Amino acid sequence: MTIKNNKPSNEYFIQLEKELKYVEHKQEAGKRNIKLMIYPLLASFALLGGYGFYLIQSLATDVGKMSTTVLMMSNSISKNIEIISVTAKSMSGNMKKMRGTVNTMSRSTKEISGSMTTMNLTVTDLQIPLDDINASTQRMQFDARGMNQNISKPLEMFNRFIP
Repeated sequence: MTIKNNKPSNEYFIQLEKELKYVEHKQEAGKRNIKLMIYPLLASFALLGGYGFYLIQSLATDVGKMSTTVLMMSNSISKNIEIISVTAKSMSGNMKKMRGTVNTMSRSTKEISGSMTTMNLTVTDLQIPLDDINASTQRMQFDARGMNQNISKPLEMFNRFIP
């Protein structure tokens, strides 16, 4: 009986050993797949971390430069604030003068506009006499042409005698 009982238990252990090897093989394959994913992820994380450090470092450098520039501007303004104030007051006075000059220019422009209107009316009044002169000149031209035709025929005879 021991021999019969031994055989099934041996088969059972052999089957169990095969199943354990299969499970172990699957776990190794799973570990390999995880390694194939984890190593590139770690490399990309390290790369992104380095780039982030570079960005933070450059930002800190730029902020330092900006604070230095702001401090220099503040010092320059505090030194020259009186000059800026005097210049602003002078500009204000000049603006008042300029406003007066612009008002004078506006009045002069209105006067010029009135003069132009008067001149326009005068030119309009001259239009009728100019039309009369034009008509008279056309009549004179017509008369001169008629005279030319009347005189040229008798003078042709004299032209034949005179070489």
